Amino acid sequence: MKQEVALLYNFSEERLRRVKGLLIFMGVRVRTVEPAEYNQKVGALAGLQQTEMLAPYTGTTFQEEMMVLRLTPARVNAVIQRFQKHGVPLPALTAVLTASNAQWDSNALAEELGKEREALAAGKPLAEHQP
Repeated sequence: MKQEVALLYNFSEERLRRVKGLLIFMGVRVRTVEPAEYNQKVGALAGLQQTEMLAPYTGTTFQEEMMVLRLTPARVNAVIQRFQKHGVPLPALTAVLTASNAQWDSNALAEELGKEREALAAGKPLAEHQP
């Protein structure tokens, strides 16, 4: 796998410092995504594909913290364990970059993760969504 990357969205300064510290210690490159970039494909933000020449995004944005990890499954588990060991909660919206969600923009991914969280909380099965 190429460079391991974590995309971080909407973190307070203190949370960003703690989360970045844990990830950088593990050798994961951290990229803070700004709202103006929310219309770019998540895969482009993670370095998998070319960034499109789009005007900066100025629409409505989600406000929750979100973390998107471009890691192997074993490394995802290691990140989760490290966060737990240090008492740092994972963001409510956390995802692993996949071939499918790499094609979505940040708002679409956040919306999908929110739907999945609601379904899990209600005890419903997850459905395949295509934003």
